Amino acid sequence: MYIYQYKSGGAKKIGSVGAFHTGYYAYPKHNGIVAYGGMMGEEWVRLVTIKGGKVKEKSIGSRSVEPDLKWFGMRCALDGHITYDSNYDRHIHLDDLY
Repeated sequence: MYIYQYKSGGAKKIGSVGAFHTGYYAYPKHNGIVAYGGMMGEEWVRLVTIKGGKVKEKSIGSRSVEPDLKWFGMRCALDGHITYDSNYDRHIHLDDLY
């Protein structure tokens, strides 16, 4: 997935991160978003941030999900009409649909 930064009224591509079988989640009160993914019995969590105009990606962890384990559940999925405040409360904005 390509990441752009808006500056002075324009967009500039500043990097990219892997998006294969990955969802992105709000991380209120922190600089960044959480990337969570999984495929074929493996799951992973990464933190994506922007520092100095460059995209940084840090592995938080990964594991094999054996048959007796459950997939990790994530809250606050990023969606075009949903935002989350600093208390992780969800707000749905549908103004552009009317």
